[in-house]
Amino acid sequence: MDGKRIKAITSVGISYLDDEDFAQFIDFAECYANYARKQTSPETWERLKQVNNKSDADWEWHIERVQKWKEIGARQPLTPPWADGPYIEFHTDPPIRFKFATKDEYQEVMTAITHTGWKTFDQS
Repeated sequence: MDGKRIKAITSVGISYLDDEDFAQFIDFAECYANYARKQTSPETWERLKQVNNKSDADWEWHIERVQKWKEIGARQPLTPPWADGPYIEFHTDPPIRFKFATKDEYQEVMTAITHTGWKTFDQS
């Protein structure tokens, strides 16, 4: 979805127009809940243990980390030829991705999100 379709960003979420020009809303608390659910799933925990040399004794540390890291989406600031950004993809179901025509447009939205206190994961 074109990043220009974003109309407002608040600490609660993002208002935007969908492809049919209907007003829509992305709830940041819901995005975070989707992130937390995935990060605490048995499948993700097993993968994280293997990749990060962790054990079941680290479970509480992991839960605390997920609770502190209020992630609502992922971002890709790099443009071709290095990556397919800039974009921000939210942890909605299904995921919603906003692509930006310029780095300046991307940075304006990222700055607004950062000021809300929510976080995005950098994929670059």
